[in-house]
Amino acid sequence: MLLQELREQVSKYGKCMLQEGLTRGTGGYISARDPESGLICSTPSSMDYMMIEAEDVIVSDVDGNIVEGKGKVSSEWNVQRDIYKSRDDIHALVHTH
Repeated sequence: MLLQELREQVSKYGKCMLQEGLTRGTGGYISARDPESGLICSTPSSMDYMMIEAEDVIVSDVDGNIVEGKGKVSSEWNVQRDIYKSRDDIHALVHTH
């Protein structure tokens, strides 16, 4: 599995976000960029954080082309893309509802 450790972290922190009451069900997103490859791991859209496992986390390039993973990227992918493209120092984004 591509970027396994990073995908495990995205899955883990999605569950933490839900357990801490920062969001409900499928609201928001978490994404993280691998600094070496530039690939982005993000929670799949419309999937309950408690159900997301590492293999469900979507790996995509900075243009949103899916490299590996199940489901579809967030409807706010363009916002994530613009931030990652304009800021080399940002390696993760969290959006809650």
